[in-house]
Amino acid sequence: MNRAVPEPDRGQESVLAALAAGKMSALEWLLERCRRHAAPRFSAWAWEWIEEDFVADLRSQLLQTSSRPAFALRGPEEPYVVRAIHNLCCTYFRRVAAVRRQDPLSADADLPGRDPEHRIAAALDLRRGLLAVGPECRRRLVDKYVMGLSLQEMARAESVSAQTLRSRLHACRERLRVFWAKQVEK
Repeated sequence: MNRAVPEPDRGQESVLAALAAGKMSALEWLLERCRRHAAPRFSAWAWEWIEEDFVADLRSQLLQTSSRPAFALRGPEEPYVVRAIHNLCCTYFRRVAAVRRQDPLSADADLPGRDPEHRIAAALDLRRGLLAVGPECRRRLVDKYVMGLSLQEMARAESVSAQTLRSRLHACRERLRVFWAKQVEK
């Protein structure tokens, strides 16, 4: 369902002032802009992991900039906010690149930490790995570990026994491990 996000009550107040006041309509407006302009730049998993952080970082950045005494917005706020979203995306990708240089992909790495750059890097690594193992393995791994289906449910869907499916899933995980091992060697 595509629900229209109401414009903040502008009266005499700008969107930036409404954000500073913490008005929900302004926060919803900002979230909708982020979903429209930033989310397509990230994989779905990465965006799900970083959405809250991204919006909070953007809000903080907008408020910090607009509170400066010399700040004067020339023109409408929408293009200004869209440009700020673009710049923050670029910053995130620079940070991700730095994280990847310092902490390369590791097959036995822990789950990503709290900072968004590590989560984006992990999501990109997962995405590359899932693309490398092929469509059948990708479907099985996503069904099991993302969708949370049981072996019995998956076996019924493929019309095979649970033991057969367990073997196929094991082979898919091994393909993923081999992919990661090759990436670590590079």
